[in-house]
Amino acid sequence: MRYLVAVAVVMCAVSGPALGQGTFPLEFRESKMEETPALGETYCSCSRSVGKPDAVGSVPGNLPEQITYFRFGPDDAATWVLATSGTKPVLYVDSDRDGNLAEETPVSGTRGESGITFAGASVPGADGRSVRVRMNSHTREASQAPGCLHMAAAGYRTGQVRLAGKTYRVAVIDGDLSGRYDDVPAGPLPDRRVDAVVFDRNGNGQFERFDPTGNPPEWSPLAKALAVDGAWYAVTVAADGSKIDLSPTQPTYGHLDLGPHRLTLGAFSDFGYQRIESQGGKVRVPAGRYAAVSLELLKSDGTADWRLQLARDPGRLGAFVVEAGQTFSMPLGPPLVPTAGVEQTEGVVTTSNLVGPDRRSIPIVRLDYRLEGRSGERYAPAVMKGSTRVPPPEVEIVDSTGKVIYSGKFAYG
Repeated sequence: MRYLVAVAVVMCAVSGPALGQGTFPLEFRESKMEETPALGETYCSCSRSVGKPDAVGSVPGNLPEQITYFRFGPDDAATWVLATSGTKPVLYVDSDRDGNLAEETPVSGTRGESGITFAGASVPGADGRSVRVRMNSHTREASQAPGCLHMAAAGYRTGQVRLAGKTYRVAVIDGDLSGRYDDVPAGPLPDRRVDAVVFDRNGNGQFERFDPTGNPPEWSPLAKALAVDGAWYAVTVAADGSKIDLSPTQPTYGHLDLGPHRLTLGAFSDFGYQRIESQGGKVRVPAGRYAAVSLELLKSDGTADWRLQLARDPGRLGAFVVEAGQTFSMPLGPPLVPTAGVEQTEGVVTTSNLVGPDRRSIPIVRLDYRLEGRSGERYAPAVMKGSTRVPPPEVEIVDSTGKVIYSGKFAYG
């Protein structure tokens, strides 16, 4: 009897995955952004074409007078879409990229107060794969063809995983709309339209959008490994999204030296999202690639906190690498250097004279205020004092003799 019990124990030990790891199946679930907020990270705009593109051959007959062409995807692998006007607008999507829109099944649209919502459609991805998407337009007038067209993933792959004795709902999202779910960014993230893994960490049944105040957030770009309840797991997703493999791992570590100032840096890394708080000195972080997505630099004057935040173009913080066992030094903050980017364009002014209006072209100079820190990082121009945004800085333009030829203020927006 003791022998039989011993055998049963051994069989249980080898028959299933070890606690906190395993390969878990995933199934496709179609959804809308209103139902699954994380799908909003895939939202993108299609490029509008002026006139019929050369790549489009045959088109359906009996089209209304008002139509618009849109392009989705890169120039060398573009998918063309024809959108019609009318009370019942439709889309014709070149699902096989052969330029023949006449053979395509129309995708119906429904008009509402905010524009047009189209039914789900399939568009070509990479390697002969197809991608389910939903499209919408903000154009409200039935007499007008859509002036814009936006697209987002129409669903995700989902299942349940069990890690360290706890069950989580998980989703993987084809964020770059390639038809694959295993695309790990090779370089800095230009945006968040990348393949992603989402854990329902708070157990509310929702897959949330990226929220840097969550620590860690539910949404993360597909990375080498992610932390769940303080433990690290290497992540592997099947190309077709049919399964996800999670296995215990440990990162190697290096250090960041961000200078003497109080700050909070948010960055995507090879080990998911990292929220790095520094009071000065070195901070221990997982070694690997980093791309900053937020930065808040704080300094107190004794009565209030002054705050600077990262600009849309982060400068050197856009991509950096922390080597294992090494310290990456990038002191942030003062001295701050204000500069102005200069862009000249042509504008048109209309004046009146005895024979009627007179239209003339004039040069217009646009000045963009910039604020750079000591390591070339770039800050948004809006400086906060407590909860109040301070007024924008003033500007003077002088000629070669020092005479002021223009003075004014920058404007936010």
